[in-house]
Amino acid sequence: MQKEPRWTNEDWTSSCPDVDKIQCKDCIYRAEDVYHNGKLMDYGACLTKCEAFPFKPIGILLGEEKCEYHYGENEEDD
Repeated sequence: MQKEPRWTNEDWTSSCPDVDKIQCKDCIYRAEDVYHNGKLMDYGACLTKCEAFPFKPIGILLGEEKCEYHYGENEEDD
C-alpha cells in the first residue's frame, strides 16, 4: 500500500505580503510593479526580489524586519 503525501487532505492557502506593512513600499530599490493587460497584478514592493537583494529576506518581505538598504523616495542625501 502506497502512502499518500501528508498534504493530500490539507487545505492550501496563499497569501501575499501586506504592501502597507512592508518598508519596501517607498524604497527606490524596489522591483517594478507588475501589470497584465493594463491591470495591476502585484506591487513591486511585495515581490521577493529588488535591486538590493536577489532574494529578499522573509523578515523584510513580511514587514517584521527593517532593511539596511532601504532608501525612501522622499529621503534626501546627507
